[in-house]
Amino acid sequence: MAGVLIGLLVTFVGVMILIDGHERETAWGCLGFGPLMVAGLIYMIRKQDYRGFREGEAAVPPLSGDHCPYCKAPVFRAEKPRCHACRVDIITR
Repeated sequence: MAGVLIGLLVTFVGVMILIDGHERETAWGCLGFGPLMVAGLIYMIRKQDYRGFREGEAAVPPLSGDHCPYCKAPVFRAEKPRCHACRVDIITR
C-alpha cells in the first residue's frame, strides 16, 4: 500500500508542477509515471492469492515413516521425535 501512496504523491507533485508552469517535462514525466505505478501496484495487490492458515496447514502432510525429511537419517521416537544427525525436532500430529 505504501507504493500506491507514493504513486499518488508523485501524481500530485506532477499536477502541482504543471499548475506552476515551470519544468513542464518533469510534470509530464510525473503525470505519466505516477498513475501507471498506481495502476500496476493495485493490479499486483489484487492478483495475489492469499491462503488462510488452515488451508496451508492442511496442505502439509504429517511425517510419514521413521526417517528425517531433511537428511534421511533414522528418527528416534520419543515424546518428541528428534533427528540426532541434523538436531531437528520433528513435529507430527
